[in-house]
Amino acid sequence: MTNTKNKNGKLNDFKNNLKYHLKLFKIQFRGLRKELKCLLFLSILSVLITELILNKISSFSQILFDLGIIYIKLCYSYMSAFLFYYLVVYSPKERKRVKGFRLLNNIIHELNVSIESILITIIKVNNPKTIALDKEISLEKIENYCKMVNPNSPVKFLNTDIILHKSFYEFIEFKTQKIKYIINELILLHDLVDDNLFLNFSNISDILSHLRPEYLIYPEKDLNFMSYYLYDLYFEKNELFNHFMFNYCKKYDFQYHRNERIRNKRRKLKE
Repeated sequence: MTNTKNKNGKLNDFKNNLKYHLKLFKIQFRGLRKELKCLLFLSILSVLITELILNKISSFSQILFDLGIIYIKLCYSYMSAFLFYYLVVYSPKERKRVKGFRLLNNIIHELNVSIESILITIIKVNNPKTIALDKEISLEKIENYCKMVNPNSPVKFLNTDIILHKSFYEFIEFKTQKIKYIINELILLHDLVDDNLFLNFSNISDILSHLRPEYLIYPEKDLNFMSYYLYDLYFEKNELFNHFMFNYCKKYDFQYHRNERIRNKRRKLKE
């Protein structure tokens, strides 16, 4: 009975591992560039047609035959190069992204919260009960909120009288420096970041340059002169967060948690 249970247990483990690796391959393959996948499909199709059909038909001319030999060799070469790239370059890079997924997730969440806190603090001037942002905020709404804010008024902690910043200028400058620091942290993780995320970081950095202290020298009656940049900041934040949720969380989340479950099992065995 014990041997039967062990065999069944090993068989189940083998099936689970096979399902996991097939799912992993499917997710990783889907993440490859379309050009690479199209060329691979074309190469495989060309090899199959040549080996199964064209090799049985005599060539009309020697030139076409020679060109066909060169083309099929290029197809085989590309398939070999693709396999090398997938196993040696792409797959290890994806495993590295899985290991750094939680770190990247935490930093992007911190960036999201920091940007939202600027708008929430401004909206609270009109509506003190505001806790979170609406799903969609238009530029017109942000302009209306900013028009109601005196930039020289203090920023208080929640609904108390505790003053956190002497003015909204000081508050926005503080938040701007914090967001810049977070972006610098993200740039250090460039191996874990794709081109779209890197573009979002660059756009946010450009927007923050318009909120630098030089722009705060001239006294203003309200924050309307910042509304356009705040809206851009909100838009880029959404673009970044949505891209991360749909392209990173769906791709790396289940792998990360599977690795954590395996690590926890090993830790319990050692205990």
